[in-house]
Amino acid sequence: MVISEECRSRWSRLLKKRELIAYYLLCVKKKNDVWNTGDIVDVLVNELLLNNKTAYNVFRRLKRIGLLVRVGEYMYKCIDFTEYFDELLKSYVCVKKLRRKP
Repeated sequence: MVISEECRSRWSRLLKKRELIAYYLLCVKKKNDVWNTGDIVDVLVNELLLNNKTAYNVFRRLKRIGLLVRVGEYMYKCIDFTEYFDELLKSYVCVKKLRRKP
């Protein structure tokens, strides 16, 4: 089945548990507007007890997915948490409607 363009989200896959918790911690719990790369890794290491390599890989995944947007050199801003979930909801419902049609 081909998914129409109106059902496509800019986030093609759901986050893994570790990524979701890291995204929630950075963007909702800490509420900083702009993050430095080192600060992101430090928060993930200290708060989630990840090692440096894992914390940096989680940061890279969030950046690649588009949930952390670059605003300057080594500076990143979080996409709004509700915007992310609203778009996931829209995409999910749209795909379900397409599959349900006889």
